[in-house]
This record gives sequence, structure tokens and C-alpha cells, in this order.
Amino acid sequence: MDALAPTEAHVPPSASSSPSYAEPFTQIAALQAKGDHYGLIQAAERADLVVTNDNHPTRLLITVPLVLSCLIVNDLPAEFDPPL
Repeated sequence: MDALAPTEAHVPPSASSSPSYAEPFTQIAALQAKGDHYGLIQAAERADLVVTNDNHPTRLLITVPLVLSCLIVNDLPAEFDPPL
């Protein structure tokens, strides 16, 4: 018996086992096409809470439309308002 032989094969989790930022993008794009910025903000915020991989580049698919919609409806959080 080889002590260095693995007892279990390490199988990395599949990409489908956790939600992806690309999944809600179609809904966000549809809301943008309709001009529903408030709906887009809600969908993007919900998607950002559900998906856990904050460092993945596809997070931009959620955050960019979110920030742009917040700018359009003039609803950025107070910490982003410039001082007068």
C-alpha cells in the first residue's frame, strides 16, 4: 500500500454548481432594453448578492449596468456624492 497514493480523487467543483454572473445578464439586458432602470437595479443587486465569486471578471456584467442605471435615475448612495 502506497502512503502517498490519494484515497479519493480530488474533483474540482464544476462551474455549474455555483451561480455565475453571466446567468442574470440576459434579464438585466432585457430590462435595459425596456428602459426599466429601477427593475434593472433590483435585479443587479439581487444577482450581486446571490453570486459569491466577487473577484471574477464577469462581475462587471452586473456592476456596470447597476452603476449606470443608478446614475440615470440619480440614485447613487450618499458616499458617492461629491461634496458641494
